[in-house]
Amino acid sequence: AGNFFFLPIFALTEGGGYVAEVYAVRLVQGFVGAAATWGGLVMGLGLYSVVMLPLTCMVVAAVWLYFWRSGMVVQALRENTEKLAWGAEVWPLQWRIGASWLAGYALVLMHVPLLFRTKGAVVAGQMGLTMTVANMLSLLALSWMTARLPAMTRAVATQDWVQLDLLFWRAFRVSSMAFVLAASLFAVMRWFLEWTPYGERFLPVMETVGLLFAMGLYHVSGLFAAYLRSHLQEPFLWPSLIGALLTAAAAIWIAPQW
Repeated sequence: AGNFFFLPIFALTEGGGYVAEVYAVRLVQGFVGAAATWGGLVMGLGLYSVVMLPLTCMVVAAVWLYFWRSGMVVQALRENTEKLAWGAEVWPLQWRIGASWLAGYALVLMHVPLLFRTKGAVVAGQMGLTMTVANMLSLLALSWMTARLPAMTRAVATQDWVQLDLLFWRAFRVSSMAFVLAASLFAVMRWFLEWTPYGERFLPVMETVGLLFAMGLYHVSGLFAAYLRSHLQEPFLWPSLIGALLTAAAAIWIAPQW
């Protein structure tokens, strides 16, 4: 809940073109959060160690805001917001993106509790760990596109379509290749883990490869969604909702049997 306070500040900074600064803060958050979580585990905090990651992320963000971006917040608070028609300019896109993200959240994360209910803790843990790695590979590869979103949005605003397509296709190629490379390396690593005690913590090799392939298709759709959202449009709303419903229905039917 505390970290939600910093989301609009990160968004303003990133939208202003300071993408590298925001990612530097998130990189520090990742390192400090991981160290704090490991420290909590070593000190015997058990599941309370999970709290260390969001807590340290909040502290790092607060330090960054105080020393580097406090002036921007003061300026934003002094702005006259009466000229912004939130209901007409923001809300029509906001609720569509919110619904699409909720559907995506269900697509990626619904399987673990379902498998826990139908197949037990071991299979649910294998799915959870493998899905987390696959999702993280997609998020890392997506950063090439995310870093260019402010420039793409400016190109749309100025109707510089040549520059927009140039930025998009360059980021699309690099992001797609990055995911394919990372997924291939993980698949090879998973195969080598088959002969170690750690292998049983992931899904079997063929299921892992299938999950990575499906996540690759999901990643490509996310790249196109970024391109379309830079036009302040969200045509993926209904495909996302229908896809989530079909996936949920299929998973509920298949999970107890397979």
